[in-house]
Amino acid sequence: MKFYKLLALLSVGVAGAFPTACTDKYEDMENHMPSWLNSNIYDYLSGRGDCTYYIRLIDDCGYTDAMKVSGSNTLFFSNDASFERFFQTNEMGYRSYEDLPYSFKMMLLKLGTIPYSQLLERLSLSDRGQVTFRRTTDFEVEDTIPVVDAEDLPDSKYFAPYRRAGKPIKLLSDATKWTLVQFFPDVMSGKHITDDDFSFVTGIPREADDASLFANKIIQKDIVCQNGYLHELADVLVPPENMAAYIRGNEKVSRFSRLMDRFACPVFYKRDAQGDSIFQTRYFNQSPAYSFTEYNGTNAPGLLYFDPGWNLYQPKGGNTSQPGYETDMGCMFVPTNEAMDRFFSPSGEGSDFFEAFGSWDKVPDNIAADFVANHQKYSFLSSLPSRFGDIKDEAGYEMEVSKENIVDKFVGRNGVVYVTDKVFTPLDYRTVMGPAKIVP
Repeated sequence: MKFYKLLALLSVGVAGAFPTACTDKYEDMENHMPSWLNSNIYDYLSGRGDCTYYIRLIDDCGYTDAMKVSGSNTLFFSNDASFERFFQTNEMGYRSYEDLPYSFKMMLLKLGTIPYSQLLERLSLSDRGQVTFRRTTDFEVEDTIPVVDAEDLPDSKYFAPYRRAGKPIKLLSDATKWTLVQFFPDVMSGKHITDDDFSFVTGIPREADDASLFANKIIQKDIVCQNGYLHELADVLVPPENMAAYIRGNEKVSRFSRLMDRFACPVFYKRDAQGDSIFQTRYFNQSPAYSFTEYNGTNAPGLLYFDPGWNLYQPKGGNTSQPGYETDMGCMFVPTNEAMDRFFSPSGEGSDFFEAFGSWDKVPDNIAADFVANHQKYSFLSSLPSRFGDIKDEAGYEMEVSKENIVDKFVGRNGVVYVTDKVFTPLDYRTVMGPAKIVP
């Protein structure tokens, strides 16, 4: 293939990014590859010698031709050393490549594949040139459908029939596409995220021009191949959970989780090829972009500010110039069990709650919804650590939060969870009117 034809497969950015000698004779370019242009994606990875696991992923998932000749892709990949670390440390029990289910292989490959070729700098922008904080990939909703055991279902009255049945069900955490969170240099500056913000939230240091997906550092960017670009990650790209799943799985915040899951419902999604029902989890909420206020014709017992399981979470609705999920993500301040117990005690700030109800399980749904919602923030970008001094709850009142209150952090695919050592009660329950609102 002629070199000037090959260039058509790559984005226009290549010409400016890599200087080449000029000539008026096209024949000088015939059958000649410049030194900076690698072969196709598949052959480049094969030729490195340290990407054997990734080559096996490509082959096993049927993407060999796509990565050799067809299409034009951007691929986030990891080397063999990264996979070996993953096999030694992952909590899923996969101790070798042979342990990986086909669905998990597909997830690893497709989550890191973007179906067009772009330099990292260009990935920071939308097609219209807007800063893109999160983006979707080749991974589709139905590529992985979890089968959830009855005892692991959300503990709500809406899931109760399935829990009592004692049988596993096919349950999506949400029926929207997963996103990658891009902490790229242009995104950081465009969204006013400081290096200290990033380090505090992810737990890893950051230097100028560092780029990461979630907390996974890109160690080599903009590797140019004939049919796309490659960006090498320090670790295997295993997607974190969304906020709801993280909270439900974290025993340190189980009291808050039980309150939140009161508002979780199984919503029918579709039937699969075997005729089995597939459900998705929805949370009652009043979000302007994705509200959910009734279930099977019955009004919600209370509303959160937003659905913490919504993968394509966006803070607002009606933005036609850029999908809302690209602009921001959600945030939750979630108290530890110890903080909840201190609050809910005879001498704690929530003594009125304790006197009225005696246990968290007896707090009425409408009050529980107010309590959980007050720990939600529509915007992570307005809740950065550098802005803690000015942060207000969604009712407009000071939250009085500091870095010292944060005992753990989690960057999910739809938002950030700050685990805190204090409870953030709605102001209405802290004023002289509090006892009147807390009615058993």
